Amino acid sequence: MAPEDVQKRSAVAQSPVGVRYPASRSELIDHAAAGHATDAIMATPGRLPDREYENMADVGAALGFGRESRRS
Repeated sequence: MAPEDVQKRSAVAQSPVGVRYPASRSELIDHAAAGHATDAIMATPGRLPDREYENMADVGAALGFGRESRRS
């Protein structure tokens, strides 16, 4: 994962604090809006496919950030 992707993923991960998963795309957007997310963060959930997400890692994968593997 490129350093700029890590920064983007980190910003997205900070936005949905308190989201109860599983959550739909519309629930994620509503939650971000209620939390006064920045315009950049608000644009991100709009790119999500309309489905249910199990957790933040699932959201990140849908946005193309992939999943980190454990370092050994």
